[in-house]
Amino acid sequence: MSKLIIEGLLPDDQIRWKKIPCKCHKTEIEHMHPIINCIHCKCQDQEDSMPRKPFDISFSVLVESTGKYKTVKKTITKIKINRGKKYQDILGWYNMEDN
Repeated sequence: MSKLIIEGLLPDDQIRWKKIPCKCHKTEIEHMHPIINCIHCKCQDQEDSMPRKPFDISFSVLVESTGKYKTVKKTITKIKINRGKKYQDILGWYNMEDN
């Protein structure tokens, strides 16, 4: 199996949000993320949601000769990270492959 190529990865010591300490209380639920606004935990959730290995997507393509749609399956092996300017958190990511 191929490896997922991720553009925009940074070393931990260059990411601002990783230098912000977690302010969650570890045993009281009302003082934990997402109930309280903990920047560290919010940014960690965003990073954890990013894929780490290739994945498949399916989409519909119009076949002009028949006028009907067919389903196409594609394996994504290269993505690019979109980072926030303030905390350098992961706002999203997108496919970098040719169609």
